[in-house]
Amino acid sequence: MLCLPLSPCLWQQISLGDLTLLCTLRAAMTTLQHLHDSYLLSTLLAILLDLGPFLQQVSPYCCERIVVLTVRLCRRYTKLMEGITDTASGGGGGVGSGGESRLQDMGECLKVLLALIATSVRYTV
Repeated sequence: MLCLPLSPCLWQQISLGDLTLLCTLRAAMTTLQHLHDSYLLSTLLAILLDLGPFLQQVSPYCCERIVVLTVRLCRRYTKLMEGITDTASGGGGGVGSGGESRLQDMGECLKVLLALIATSVRYTV
């Protein structure tokens, strides 16, 4: 179940494009964290990339969610990368092949989120 923590006054300020973006972001993050389905993740990321050039007058809440998710994903990517580096140097407590595929998925998601931010800023300025 999708639960967006929005007050009733924010619902009036959100457009259909913002809602589409928020739902797609939520689905991508759920897929990345819990489902680990690379095909579904790549499809959702393609949707985000296709939406990028058409984003105009995005609500502040939606912008905040994009930035917060990007920062959160950067932190997780860095921690996972440090874990793989420690394993490679013989530190023990390995991450395994699942960690490397998660690292690849997170990297792809980060690239798309940063491209989304760059495209929407470029087209709206």
